[in-house]
Amino acid sequence: MLLVRSMTENYGRMTEFINPFNKALAFYGVSDPWNTETASGFMRPSNEIPRQPAMIGYVNSFHLLALVDGGCAARPWFMRLRTVHV
Repeated sequence: MLLVRSMTENYGRMTEFINPFNKALAFYGVSDPWNTETASGFMRPSNEIPRQPAMIGYVNSFHLLALVDGGCAARPWFMRLRTVHV
């Protein structure tokens, strides 16, 4: 659930900025593959856009799972502390 939600949110955010009028995408002095004035250059970011939100989604899911796992791993230690002091 978190993976899909994170992927779709980041995909939506990234696609907002891909247009030929965005000056950040105008790589002056770079050869034709990243030129947003041509059709093939404009399609190149469309190949990259699905990969980036997927990676962000996997990283977010990993962070959540690591946090939950860390809490579960610390639980026996807290239980041991409680039984020793009682």
